[in-house]
Amino acid sequence: MLFLAIIFILALGLRLILTYTLPVKYWDETIYLNLGRNLVTYHEYSFQHGFADFYPNWPLAGGRPPLLPVLAAFNFLFTDSLFFLNLAVPLIGCIGIIFLFLFTKKLFNTETAIYSSIIFAFFPMAVFFGSKFLTDTVLLTLFMASIYFLIKAYESSAKSKIYLFSILFGFFLGLTFLTRYTALWLYPVVGFWLIIKRKGLRFVFEKQFITGLITFLIIIAPWFIANFFSYGNLFGFLNDSAVASVRWGEESFFFYFLTLLSEFWFILPLIIIGLIASLSKKSENKNKWLILFWFIFIFFAASMTAGKESRYLLPILPAASIISSWGIIYLKGINKTYFKVALGVIVTGLAIYYILFGLSSFTTYRAEDQKCFFNSMDFIKNSGASEVVTEHFTAAYFYTQVPNIRVNNYTIIKEIIANKPSNVLYYYKNGDWFNLKNEKPDLELAYSCGDYFVYKLK
Repeated sequence: MLFLAIIFILALGLRLILTYTLPVKYWDETIYLNLGRNLVTYHEYSFQHGFADFYPNWPLAGGRPPLLPVLAAFNFLFTDSLFFLNLAVPLIGCIGIIFLFLFTKKLFNTETAIYSSIIFAFFPMAVFFGSKFLTDTVLLTLFMASIYFLIKAYESSAKSKIYLFSILFGFFLGLTFLTRYTALWLYPVVGFWLIIKRKGLRFVFEKQFITGLITFLIIIAPWFIANFFSYGNLFGFLNDSAVASVRWGEESFFFYFLTLLSEFWFILPLIIIGLIASLSKKSENKNKWLILFWFIFIFFAASMTAGKESRYLLPILPAASIISSWGIIYLKGINKTYFKVALGVIVTGLAIYYILFGLSSFTTYRAEDQKCFFNSMDFIKNSGASEVVTEHFTAAYFYTQVPNIRVNNYTIIKEIIANKPSNVLYYYKNGDWFNLKNEKPDLELAYSCGDYFVYKLK
């Protein structure tokens, strides 16, 4: 369909622009990339070699789901270039637009599918995090693919197609778990919809569900088994992930209410109107309960967790996009002027958001700052240093391949300096939680550029 092709190309282009204009990798990105590279180099999935992360059972890395590291490892088998990895997540995220359109069209109608896919494609938070080597939009695409193939499995009459689509449902659902463990929040959404669709729990005896469940278990079982031998129990890696999620402290239950206001503000009125419209007597499509449950359950499940980041609310976005489209259609049915106003609000909201984001990015991610970052990494890489001490240990290892001394507080750094190790560099950026300038009697500046400093022992 021409519409989908245009939306796909525009959305992919927008994400790739961000990928290449903001090339410095986030902490989590370098974790996945380092794990992938170490899989190839050391044949080991751990933090043992050269870098670390804040996990209680260090150096065990099972708390990090394996899908993106395995994708990175596959790339590093053939090349050190990041070209394909920079393309991979934006491409996978945009494939999610197609799956959202397809299953929304099946559950509701073409008009709903068009509006919801447009909102989803250009939603700023999805665009930004969809440009990074992160799990957020990958998770959404895989889950929407599983929903689509589940629908196909139940609407097919040929036995071969029923089994094929059921296997694909289980396959993609399994991959969601291997992408991010909080995919567990999404599984009740599937169960709830099946209860509504099949009018009770009889679906648990149907071949679509049984085949999908078996496939799902086959996909995730190797990861559980591998971690059993590492942690000594089946669920140790999940506990690691849960503990690590609050390493920066716990957030208020109302954190995501504020996220709705700050990130969803330009579609929030449409979400409210769509929710009201869906509960009217005129709305008889029972599939609406899947979307309503998806939105409400995931929102409150996320709110109940201790560790929170705004991007962790992205799993509600497909449902929020569909509910917003209900709001648009409802306004269109009342008065076409209201409909035009609604579209104007969305377009204006997106324009304001991207303008503000552009100005913020120009300030936060200055070209000169990025240049200094890469120059400091090149200095460390070519210095011949045996190790580097830094707060940015996972990024420093990724860009330099110089092993890091694992530190998590300033006292340890003082002890390292006191032992006077030779051939060790100390990498510092203005604003870090340790300030190596306080150790000037012991250290001398080896390199500086902008806010970045590299020290060595006198």
